[in-house]
Amino acid sequence: MASASFNWTKVVLSSVGVLTITGAYAAFVIKQLIAKKDQEINILIRENEKLNKKIEEKAHSAEECLRIVTKFANEDNQFLRPEFADGFKKIARYFSKYAELEPELRDYKHAARWLDIRKQDWIKEASNVGIRKYPKLIPRKKRRQFKKDIENYLQWVHICLSRYGHPDVPFDDYVDCPAITFPDPYIAAIDYIKYKEDWGELTKEQSESLKDMLDELTEKIRN
Repeated sequence: MASASFNWTKVVLSSVGVLTITGAYAAFVIKQLIAKKDQEINILIRENEKLNKKIEEKAHSAEECLRIVTKFANEDNQFLRPEFADGFKKIARYFSKYAELEPELRDYKHAARWLDIRKQDWIKEASNVGIRKYPKLIPRKKRRQFKKDIENYLQWVHICLSRYGHPDVPFDDYVDCPAITFPDPYIAAIDYIKYKEDWGELTKEQSESLKDMLDELTEKIRN
């Protein structure tokens, strides 16, 4: 009895169909990821606009306070004792100094918000860079903690930028006992973030604020 001929056409068409479905699904996933990132960036832009508005309102209030205090301190007020007059002049100088620092503080807050948006991707990428560059220093059993250390270091950067505007936040509160005793893997990870320059919508001044704080981080890790 003659055997039935094998239908290669069906096999080929079936394979093409599977590949088409797989490709379509991959395209769908990529499209969803892009849409998610676009949504995150749009949220950041809206938050930045709100932040700018709040800062402008506070700056206006500070300027008005400065004007009133300066005027009061410089007037010959017979009811104001000399020691109080000196105090008012100090307050006036404080307000003046704050007004000068306000744009820089705004840059810090914008940088902190961008760090918050990109943090999870940076943690994954940077920790992988450190592991690939120093595999012997980071055994498999310590890799999860190494990644956690990177996360905590970036949290320190975020707090420095968003709340204080300076790097004097207690460092050991965030990574008390690093998984790796050698600083090189951590510095390689942070340098990856810095030199990648994934600054998105940040201005030059805002990105410089973030890079400067990352430099402060590497110095603290090194020491």
